[in-house]
Amino acid sequence: MKFRNLLILPVAWLGLFLILDMIFIDDPDINSGFHYINLNLTNLMFLAGCLLAALKFKPGDYLRKAWLWLVACAFFINFYNVIPVIAWMGADQVQIGLFQGICNAFGNTSAVVGIVMLSRAWRIAELELPGPEWAQLFVQLIAVALALILAGPAAVYSLGRVLDGDYFAIEWLSSALGDIICLGLIAPLLLTALALRGGVLSWPWIFQTLSLMGWLFVDAIMTVLPQFYGTEPGQMNTLSEVFRIWANLFGFLAGLAQRLVVDQVRKQIPNLKGENPS
Repeated sequence: MKFRNLLILPVAWLGLFLILDMIFIDDPDINSGFHYINLNLTNLMFLAGCLLAALKFKPGDYLRKAWLWLVACAFFINFYNVIPVIAWMGADQVQIGLFQGICNAFGNTSAVVGIVMLSRAWRIAELELPGPEWAQLFVQLIAVALALILAGPAAVYSLGRVLDGDYFAIEWLSSALGDIICLGLIAPLLLTALALRGGVLSWPWIFQTLSLMGWLFVDAIMTVLPQFYGTEPGQMNTLSEVFRIWANLFGFLAGLAQRLVVDQVRKQIPNLKGENPS
């Protein structure tokens, strides 16, 4: 299977999303419902992809644990988005905000643990990363610098609100800090993919890197872009949702690719031993 063909999914999905967004732009109610359904559907796909990857490994396997942490992250993302439904059952905005803050904190913590484990997979597998150590360190520093530039302003702003007594801002602070850590780990994931020299084993890391880049763009749109271009709230929300969908779909593809890679490797092992696979 050519894994690059999986790229058709996010390209086609985002193209259709933008077309329908323009069609429904004059009807705010329909457009808002369309965005809500679309975003939650891709959130569920992200959850499904991580679960597919985790269940492909045996209990106790290193990568099973890593993917299960990402399953937890996807679960909390999904639960975060459906919490407002609680308002129909009598919960007030304070309770909703508290529940969402807890989900956000747990979700970001799970994401950090899962991404850290995936970024260390090359050490567990005893792979040799490409390039000299100084070049690897340089790439890592560039990734961390970009993460601080794009997610740092949100972290500083949220911290200021928390110090002023707005404890609901803890949700945004945890989100920004989680993004900084995860985005800073783009370099190890990308280097892991390069260490695998373009083989099928590299695709889960490539897709996961693209997913993290999607979250990087979300941070940039919500914090940096308005300061320079004064983007209208509606345009900013649409751009933000485009990259949230991007992040979810590539997260789904990362999990799917991980499962397909394991299948391919297991089929090749008998051939390598001179046996007939059955």
